[in-house]
Amino acid sequence: MKQTILLLCTLFLLSCHTRTDKIKVLNFGTFHFGYTSNANKTDFDEEDENSQKEIRAISKMIAQFRPTIILLFHT
Repeated sequence: MKQTILLLCTLFLLSCHTRTDKIKVLNFGTFHFGYTSNANKTDFDEEDENSQKEIRAISKMIAQFRPTIILLFHT
């Protein structure tokens, strides 16, 4: 029994150690573009040319990262 447990522990540790590839994660947050009732309100004009340029720059940055999964928070 002790040999079986030792063997299983050894195999587990070896399987954990051989994995060297790392997962790249991009955490990106913004303010609420629409109405929000919280204390951190931000005025944002989506029709403003400068705002549109900034959104395009963000979109390009995300596209260059080439994510396989994107999670959104929506209320």
